[in-house]
Amino acid sequence: MKEKYKVAVIGPAGVGKTTIVHQFVYNNYVEVYDPTIEETYKKSFFCGGAHVDLEIVDTAGKEHFPGMLDRYIESADAFLLVYSISDARSFSQIYQLFSRIASIRGPIGIARMLVGAQCDSAKREIDHDDGAQLSAQVQCSFAEVSAKHNINIVEIFDELVAQMRYLKNQDRNRSTNTLNGKGAILPMAGPHPDQWYIRKKESWCCFM
Repeated sequence: MKEKYKVAVIGPAGVGKTTIVHQFVYNNYVEVYDPTIEETYKKSFFCGGAHVDLEIVDTAGKEHFPGMLDRYIESADAFLLVYSISDARSFSQIYQLFSRIASIRGPIGIARMLVGAQCDSAKREIDHDDGAQLSAQVQCSFAEVSAKHNINIVEIFDELVAQMRYLKNQDRNRSTNTLNGKGAILPMAGPHPDQWYIRKKESWCCFM
């Protein structure tokens, strides 16, 4: 049986969201920047021994189409929140996106991941530790990636699938407990972030 999920890739304009998606879906690096309004991609692959159909929404930068952000948040099963390690301004906007997701979907029980893009850049403005600290603050996993060199691209989507699968199983267990008359189920806090961290060092990019 196939598992079907929808992932929204969100973040400021120009941080490399499209290059990440293209590298994952087509194994191809897009060199020229062309501002995205909205593009939807499909990818079928095996993850953890199961067949997964992933719908990936490559979103517009929120500053260009702010009215569309809430629609992305309402409809997705998981989120990649992307900033560029060579653009401090993009990093400063990421916390607002986490806050918006929490205000619409609640602060817990949502699959999400912080991604520092363009980690091959020699013009680094955001240290790896800055990303790690933010991910600890908002309780999500974190990776730096390079679409150009295909570093950690597959891994971040595998990570999201693992999170969505975990949360889906938790929802199923809650439903079963309710049907069995075990009383009210408290809101799920989800796994501790440490359960989602995959420590991986590859070239100059890290995955936590």
